[in-house]
Amino acid sequence: MSLLHALILGIVQGFTEFLPVSSSGHLALVPWLFGWDDFGGDQSLENAFDVALHLGTLVGVIAYLRDDIRRYGVALLSSAAGRPHDISEARVGGLLLVTAVPTGLIGVLVLSSTADLGDRTWLVAVCLIGFGLLLGAADRRPGDRDPDSLRVRDALVLGLAQGLAFQPGVS
Repeated sequence: MSLLHALILGIVQGFTEFLPVSSSGHLALVPWLFGWDDFGGDQSLENAFDVALHLGTLVGVIAYLRDDIRRYGVALLSSAAGRPHDISEARVGGLLLVTAVPTGLIGVLVLSSTADLGDRTWLVAVCLIGFGLLLGAADRRPGDRDPDSLRVRDALVLGLAQGLAFQPGVS
């Protein structure tokens, strides 16, 4: 892979990760659109590069949110240990943990399977269009949910929905 291609894909990842579009879908489509075959058809190398880009994003997010992560984590651990804590922060920490469980399980299943979900460009494109329409419809739906009204069931549903994001074009 050329340095220019890596730089372009890094920029695509950086711009799309925090928008309501699929960064992994765009990482799959950009090389296809430009006719790049940087990995000689070796899907495992391409996947490793994509994971490295996402890990870079994760490091940035953790650095940026470190105070919130620490606050929710300490409150959750204090609650579990029976020590004084902020109830609402412990609740948020617990719901985040519950949300991570189905996402992690789906991730382990997807990553341990031999099927590669990202190598079918048509599927990525269909997912981008379909989930774009779904997000547009959801955005037009009236009403807001109060974060304090979220329950464990809601966290599980969010975790399952996030687990779908392992398919490029969905998240």
